[in-house]
Amino acid sequence: MSKDLQLFPYRISTHQVLKPEDMAKCVERCEWFNGKLERTQGWLNNIWFSDEAHFHLNGAVNNHNNVFWGQEHPEEISEKHLKGAKVTAWIAFNAKHGLLGPYWF
Repeated sequence: MSKDLQLFPYRISTHQVLKPEDMAKCVERCEWFNGKLERTQGWLNNIWFSDEAHFHLNGAVNNHNNVFWGQEHPEEISEKHLKGAKVTAWIAFNAKHGLLGPYWF
């Protein structure tokens, strides 16, 4: 489609609304994390990294795999509410202990 029709794949982005004070909090956390890494050798090996996926019960769909083809990037941004009934899957990883989970909430 790119070669013959001059169309390119685009995804509609859904973003959480961020407030101006959120950036300052993010920078503060990054500075704390960087300082901790510099002061304590091996500290990173004691951290559990985790993630979760939400499955909304109201019919909301994760658009990550929806691709739209067009000649230019759509300037449309769709906001969604983060409230509502959902099921959450959670998993964690640690360099020493491996995977923990998944757990369903």
